[in-house]
Amino acid sequence: MNAREKTAKITKLRKQIAQLEAKLGGLREDLARLEREPGDTSPLSGLDLLWQAALPKSRERSSRQQCRVAWHRIPQGDRPKLEVAIAALKAWNRCEQWTKDACDYAPGLHRFISQRMWEDLPEVRDPLSKYRAPKSAPAPAPAAEDLATPADISAILGNLTRKVRNDDTEAK
Repeated sequence: MNAREKTAKITKLRKQIAQLEAKLGGLREDLARLEREPGDTSPLSGLDLLWQAALPKSRERSSRQQCRVAWHRIPQGDRPKLEVAIAALKAWNRCEQWTKDACDYAPGLHRFISQRMWEDLPEVRDPLSKYRAPKSAPAPAPAAEDLATPADISAILGNLTRKVRNDDTEAK
């Protein structure tokens, strides 16, 4: 068996393991749901919380099984904490890219998971930014020869005071 065949076989086995873990997780959730008493309000599983945080369009474009498979394909050590994934999903839910045209551009939740979108948060825009003038670059510092010296300032003031006196005498 050469290296390419070995890599392909490893990839195939990992994919099968992820699918089986996802199916097992789904069976455990179903069993827990059936064992619950009718009035029991047990906490939801992690993927259920992520599912509820998703946009309706994202839930339409995915199934819970696809989400479980995508989640279990991520190695255990690389999975984020659930709070991090939910916070990132909520940030994506508010971004203009997903919400424009009645959320037509929001991907399915399984794509959010498989593309690890919690690692790249959307750019947050200030809603009033389109009404503000763009920030300009600071004015450059004047060169030394452009600065007035004390002699220049006294000459300017001398000319101004003479002009004011002349204007006063002409007005009389």
